[in-house]
Amino acid sequence: MNTLKAEKRDMSIKAKKLRREGFVTGCIFGREMKESIPLKMEKADVEKLLKVENKGGQVMLEVDGQTYDALIKEVDYNPLKGYVDEIDFQALVSNEKVHSVAEIHLVNLDKLAAGVPQQMLQEISRLKLKEKRIIFDFYIHNLKWERVAERNAYSERQCKNIRDNALETLSQRFGKNQIISQFHKVA
Repeated sequence: MNTLKAEKRDMSIKAKKLRREGFVTGCIFGREMKESIPLKMEKADVEKLLKVENKGGQVMLEVDGQTYDALIKEVDYNPLKGYVDEIDFQALVSNEKVHSVAEIHLVNLDKLAAGVPQQMLQEISRLKLKEKRIIFDFYIHNLKWERVAERNAYSERQCKNIRDNALETLSQRFGKNQIISQFHKVA
């Protein structure tokens, strides 16, 4: 398991200043913790960690001599500068269920014949329930629009509008992903 060293952050120093000094800000929180702990980590260490782990990954977090078994809960990227601004962790408790995101990497993408690349699945869990249902019915279960509308109690036009909103949300999140950014809607 990967280990990341962090320090407790002095909240009197603004995050923007810490980023200019080569740090990434964040926090760790958890059920058995009295309060969340604001953190600062070396930018190079975070980037090294994110090459092998990502959102949903489990890491050992060392904070001022104390070690936490933690889950990477959120990673905020600066889209203009292309680096990590903030990373948040959830301290894990044995026998506790947690909600997480599993990242899916596809191999042989060049052999993908048609349809939506399966990489979109990694963030579909963040969509609204009606958007998830329509995306799964149409793209994953390959249902025709008539059947999608029937199953979801919407008109075909409403289903297509809901799908368009969901794809817009996903495309904003995956703008840097070349495969998804080149995806075109199917009528």
